[in-house]
Amino acid sequence: MILPKKHIRLTESIFGFGAFVLDVLERPMHLDDVWTRFSEINGTEKFQTYQTFDNFILTLDFLFLIGAIKVDKYSKISLCN
Repeated sequence: MILPKKHIRLTESIFGFGAFVLDVLERPMHLDDVWTRFSEINGTEKFQTYQTFDNFILTLDFLFLIGAIKVDKYSKISLCN
């Protein structure tokens, strides 16, 4: 489920979900703020696949491991330069 395959849409994969999470991170934000912002579009026409909080955490782990996001000393998540 990390990468899209023949029967898994991009939005159902952690890889595709990560792109939407990165789009939400316009500025440094706390975890619950990022989830709240994403919840507004979760399952709507803009993001048609419903994602759970567990998948959200897995996606943040994935983005952190590939160096796309960082966490500062105030526990705010932000994009890496």
